[in-house]
Amino acid sequence: MSHSLRSKHDKILREVFARAAKRGFKFKLPKDLKKFFSDPKNYYHIVFSREFAQAVWGERLVCNCAPNSESDRCAYWDTEAWEYHLQKMVIYSEPYFYLIEKWKQKPITPHTREINIKKK
Repeated sequence: MSHSLRSKHDKILREVFARAAKRGFKFKLPKDLKKFFSDPKNYYHIVFSREFAQAVWGERLVCNCAPNSESDRCAYWDTEAWEYHLQKMVIYSEPYFYLIEKWKQKPITPHTREINIKKK
């Protein structure tokens, strides 16, 4: 299914890239986002890069398992957020829509919980 980038998405994508830039990802987003995102060759190498994903989603651990019905606790914390989101984004026909959808959701997804991890 093909989607087209609408002007309402422009602001969200700019926020996503602004967060990445704030966290050290170096890339200047072009003015014409519709044209930029119309060709996967322009952006796939960026949005699927580890550096971009880490800058946008962070390195906190994400629980993918079903919560324990009695305690609502995760059985194990197995994936860093950036890895989780890259895996999910791959299945989208147009990955920028994944960025848009997930950016509007806080927390990441209703069935996913996160913890922050401290690096030594």
